[in-house]
Amino acid sequence: MKKDKKLEETQELDARAIRAASSKNVKPRNTTPNKTSSNNSKTNSNKAKKPAASVQKKKAPAAQSRSQKKPVAAQKKSVKTSSAPAKTQQSAQSNKIRRFPKEEVQKQSSGKRSPAKKSRTIRKVKGIIAFSLCCIVVLAALVAFGISQLFKIKTITVNYDLNKTVQSEKVKRKYTDEQILNAAGVAEGDNLLLTKYAKAEKITKSVGKQLPFLSVVSVEGEGMSRLILNVKQIKPQYAFVFGDTYILTDDSLNVIDHTQDEKTAKQYSVVKYAEISSYEAGQKIELSEGSEKSEAVLSLVDAIKSAELKKITYISLKNPDDIYMTYDNRILIHVGDRKNLAEKLRLAQRSLEDEDKNSANQKGELNLTIEKKAYFTPE
Repeated sequence: MKKDKKLEETQELDARAIRAASSKNVKPRNTTPNKTSSNNSKTNSNKAKKPAASVQKKKAPAAQSRSQKKPVAAQKKSVKTSSAPAKTQQSAQSNKIRRFPKEEVQKQSSGKRSPAKKSRTIRKVKGIIAFSLCCIVVLAALVAFGISQLFKIKTITVNYDLNKTVQSEKVKRKYTDEQILNAAGVAEGDNLLLTKYAKAEKITKSVGKQLPFLSVVSVEGEGMSRLILNVKQIKPQYAFVFGDTYILTDDSLNVIDHTQDEKTAKQYSVVKYAEISSYEAGQKIELSEGSEKSEAVLSLVDAIKSAELKKITYISLKNPDDIYMTYDNRILIHVGDRKNLAEKLRLAQRSLEDEDKNSANQKGELNLTIEKKAYFTPE
């Protein structure tokens, strides 16, 4: 019985050793007893003692394997511990070094400039501006010198238009070329371009004031040295009564001259009862603003021009809603109000032409007060 107990103990020890070896990934030796050994153990006690020794021997390699494995784990732990501080150092260095994209670096560098750089850029800009200004001044001087030397007036031509309304009409020239050039302020040696473009308006006003019967139509240049003045002699059409003075104007109411001679004034259409505020030679006559008579003058002048009515010798604006005119000092025209004034005067023009065909000395009255009708009553 004792032997059997010992065998069971040895078998339990072998089983424990095998479990320990398998848990540590060590292949255990085959320590399980064969059937033959178990049978022999029952018979022979000496043979039964041998497995106990084998168990002790088997424990030794397991212990050796544990002792061999311990240094490897220790090495791994040591490696891990040694690598940990290196990683911490690298992470600390990486935290210290900050990396930015190129765009952000450029923005930061461009946004924050040192005072030295700013002063340098300001000096550069000032230098560029000064250089460009010098170039502009030099070019302007060269251009002015070239223009003044190249475009000098050598010849001046005056084209004088007498403004004849009828071919058989004899119109005398009032002004000479010398008077015109003196009034215009133009002479040989002047700059052609400046005279043509810059002084044209000044020439027109100066001639209109000094030579009231003359109007500058245009100032032209030909080639590089010839100046042409196109002028037109103005024929007065109206003589506005202004106190003791007669103000002579053209058909656009531009003031030509003034006179106190009644015979001279009667050569034109004498206008009475027009309200005039002021006048100046070369300028339009100034009528009283907001006046019915002033409005009647303007509308009547436009209607006469559009109807091409000639030989009107007298206009009365005593009542602006009941206008009277005289044709060729022999036919009285009763215009009436200002309604359809242009149409009335066109009817008058046709009627007067017919009367002149019948008799050039016919006297009488032409009534235009009825709409679209013209009645002539001979004297």
